[in-house]
Amino acid sequence: MNHRTRFTLWTILFLFSAAFATAATAATVEEMKEARKKLAWKPRGVIWNNDGNDAITEDEPSRENFLRTRAVPVMKTKVDTVCYCSGVWGVFKFPSPVAELRDSRDRGRPEWAAHLGQDGGPDALATMVDYTHQHGKEFFWSLRMNDTHDAADATMLSRWKKAHREFLVGKPRVRYPSGARRWSAADYAHEEVRDRVALWIDDVARRYDVDGFELDFFRHAIFFQPQLLGKPVTQEQCDRMTSLMTRLRQMTDELGAKRGRPFLIAIRVPDSAGFCKAIGLDVERWMSEGLVDMLITTGYFRLNPWETSVELGHRHHVPVYASLDEPRLRGQEELQKLRESIECYRARALAAWRAGVDGIYLFNYYFHPDMPACNDLGDPDALMRMDKLYTTGAREIRGARSYLVNAGEFINRPPMLPEKPAALAVAKPAEVTLDVFDKLAENGGTATARLYIPGLSGLENLTVTLNGQALAQGKPTGPWIEYAVEPSLVKTGANRFAVSVKKPEKKGVVLRDLVLSVRYPRKP
Repeated sequence: MNHRTRFTLWTILFLFSAAFATAATAATVEEMKEARKKLAWKPRGVIWNNDGNDAITEDEPSRENFLRTRAVPVMKTKVDTVCYCSGVWGVFKFPSPVAELRDSRDRGRPEWAAHLGQDGGPDALATMVDYTHQHGKEFFWSLRMNDTHDAADATMLSRWKKAHREFLVGKPRVRYPSGARRWSAADYAHEEVRDRVALWIDDVARRYDVDGFELDFFRHAIFFQPQLLGKPVTQEQCDRMTSLMTRLRQMTDELGAKRGRPFLIAIRVPDSAGFCKAIGLDVERWMSEGLVDMLITTGYFRLNPWETSVELGHRHHVPVYASLDEPRLRGQEELQKLRESIECYRARALAAWRAGVDGIYLFNYYFHPDMPACNDLGDPDALMRMDKLYTTGAREIRGARSYLVNAGEFINRPPMLPEKPAALAVAKPAEVTLDVFDKLAENGGTATARLYIPGLSGLENLTVTLNGQALAQGKPTGPWIEYAVEPSLVKTGANRFAVSVKKPEKKGVVLRDLVLSVRYPRKP
């Protein structure tokens, strides 16, 4: 047998082996696809995003202190899934051959978790993966697809961004018509940017026992330069982002097949397919092509009723999770504090459950040391008999316009009262609708309406009706006016308040807030 014959035979054998291996892998990949479809619909009452700043509140750098800050408290709750963020874009607190190590400061405090692995033990990410799994909970690595905290804090700016300014959407100290001043966002029009993201996912999938990936497109929601300039994002740019999503799907399916367990991909995006497409995220196509397994909607703002997200996700056979971000009311501390209460979180969660969501997602939820929302929000039936506080909203809508010039086209919800107070007049009552999902009369609950009207001359000048029925005169409680509400007046669904003055006020007054407090008897 001559050299050429041997070469040909070896070539045929090699090609046959490669084809056989490819066929075997393909079959396994198909098995993984079916497995992740089933796993995507696993019940998850509460998903909690850790946010990742575990170490900055502890002075003593130890693994125990790292876990004590946030991991230990949440493991005592009913949270099903932990999403763990490891830092800003491309700068993570675990060593990686394809990313930079985050060992800088955050608001002046050192980030020492990046050095956890120096004692020979697991690094920060591996520590969180192991600890979460030990407590029987699911773990997702959360990647912020364009975290731009480095736009305001130069110490966070990565070496890669400094060396490749041409791959960013803007420049520092330049005022742009849109984009929320997020000049440091990576521009996904460039292949080099997309390659880096794929490398990070590949690295984590190979080296860490994560159950899935959360791709957080809300923090922060800018991905292409036209958005910063107030111009439309092109279809070509949308296709480039879709090409990245296709690549990540194929890669994670193949790696899942190799380990014998699928990787899930969850996306966190604005709650409007049109808004998403306008910023370069073709989420409908992603779901129709099977590129994502879980849909998490809202963040800095909410554009639609929850039913819109539920219809979108379920139409493509994807479970939907309602993101309940922490309240942010600029310059209105007292009204924000109300919305930080567990009673308000319960009302928000029940509204989402009744709209058909498949679970609740909590973001930036750290201000309650016992983390009651992590225990209370995952069971809609139990929520029915818990105290609640219904409001006109917990997040401002105006943030949408800072990210997209024509955001108004996609807003299908009224702003909450603190964002747009209602003027009180004699002939034209201010109308406020609160959606309530309790069955008060049936379950033995009570209700109190509270109105915030600074500067009102006297309670006798105020008329308040609920669903067409006048409420008895209220009583002052600090800056608020309280009205006892007969439980039978409260409907399960839309409840319409009308507020007016009997005679004009010398100084115009406005209704700045209206809330409905629901209470149930304490169990013995």
